[in-house]
Amino acid sequence: MRRITSTARSNDWLSLFLPVEDRIESTLLIDRAPFPGSTQHYRMQIREGKHRRDREISFDPRSGKALYLDHLSGEKAEIAIGANTYDIYASFFYARYAKLEVGKSFHIAVLDGKEPDVIEVKVLRKEKISTILGKVNTIVIKPLVKPKGVFEGKGSVLIWLTDDARRIPVKVQTKVTVGSVTATLTGGNY
Repeated sequence: MRRITSTARSNDWLSLFLPVEDRIESTLLIDRAPFPGSTQHYRMQIREGKHRRDREISFDPRSGKALYLDHLSGEKAEIAIGANTYDIYASFFYARYAKLEVGKSFHIAVLDGKEPDVIEVKVLRKEKISTILGKVNTIVIKPLVKPKGVFEGKGSVLIWLTDDARRIPVKVQTKVTVGSVTATLTGGNY
């Protein structure tokens, strides 16, 4: 099993105006290569100012179903899914294993709510940038995500992956309600 977890918290100054405390976790079953697994469980807990979300989805690709639970409203739903449907975080890792050709797009089936969706990922360009790894050649991709929440994409997310077999995500840039956010890789074991 593989677990992907992200947390976001506003600093003390921003918390005066817009307190943010987000936690998102994706659990993958390592059941196929080279992609790092299929989604088994997904949980999103969002608190951004007055905006709140707390939902989880249990995936069962073999039965073609996912169980959705909204912890705030108590709403439950059973959703039909395809065998290669991923949560939004696992879809990012899937993109790292896809064939990336500049000027072309590919599609990923995702489920992060009650409705399955297909995200188009555009491969925009190759670019050399300075990173913690030194100057590296990258491939810039743009997932066309739907706008939701403060720190989720507002229609424009760019991701820089190293242009090698590892496809390390070294930079992410997105527009948010209060401006834009750029995240850069600060460390790791490669």
